[in-house]
Amino acid sequence: MGKKKKFKKRIILKSPINGEVTNEKQVDEFITWWCQQENRMIPIKTMILDLQGKDLHDPANGQLRLIEMLIELPNNRASRDGTKFMIFDVMKLGYEVVQKLQVIFESNATKYMHRGLQKSLLLFRQFGIAIKNMKDTQKNIEVITGNENATLSEYIDFIDPALKFSSLEANEAILRDSYFWDSYNTLPDGIKIHAERVLIMLYKSVPKLEEILKDCHENKVKVHNNVLKQHTFQHNLFSNQGLIFTMDDLQNFVKWWDKNGKDIKNMALDCEGVNLSSKGKLCLIQICFDHPKLPNKDGVFIFDISRLGKSAM
Repeated sequence: MGKKKKFKKRIILKSPINGEVTNEKQVDEFITWWCQQENRMIPIKTMILDLQGKDLHDPANGQLRLIEMLIELPNNRASRDGTKFMIFDVMKLGYEVVQKLQVIFESNATKYMHRGLQKSLLLFRQFGIAIKNMKDTQKNIEVITGNENATLSEYIDFIDPALKFSSLEANEAILRDSYFWDSYNTLPDGIKIHAERVLIMLYKSVPKLEEILKDCHENKVKVHNNVLKQHTFQHNLFSNQGLIFTMDDLQNFVKWWDKNGKDIKNMALDCEGVNLSSKGKLCLIQICFDHPKLPNKDGVFIFDISRLGKSAM
């Protein structure tokens, strides 16, 4: 009999951080760990994100204070111990340190976040960081139910009410209060506990959400057609499939357009930026159109003007 082949055991490195992150050393340790996972061909595939701060509903004037992450370690969905929770205090870390997290936000991991579109605009405005492969659970639920402004509580009620915890709505109300963010210097323990519970709740909701979305697509259920088109446009706002932020990306798109653009009859167009109503700064140009030979499956393209520069225009 031949010798049995020996297989190398895959080593899953333990994250050096679990909890509040307040200094550059901790951020560097986390990023080193993340890159080691990528290099060992066992990358992180699923993350739950949340962003908290003052006036998040106003991307032009809001202030991001907290970045919260729950990371699923490989092959560990069945175990609570297979996740790592981190909360980054933006005010203590500062601009340059938060910028280091760009490698995480632009990774290929699928990132779930409620009200992700709205909150991501604030992250982009303050730090120039775009979130790739993001799934906005609010927009997902809008596609399924037609509810355009589903709160986190309403989302959980629809997916699985058993996941909901009693203090959810009260604590979410506190976090929406501007006076709370003006008054705290040290992050209260209760908020840290609440943040982790919310991300765990969202994490547990993901399998059911994906099952519902899959049924909708497989059965070709045309639920709220107008909302579906709007969802496709917004859901992919920071998806790498249509994000154009290098000159090579732009040149490839222009080549495709020169060959196929004459067949496009209708197009949706939008611009995002800071203080666009006055003499503001243009950050993103977004277009959406239908074509049988689309270079990406949704026909959504986001031109990152802040990175491409004026020459791209």
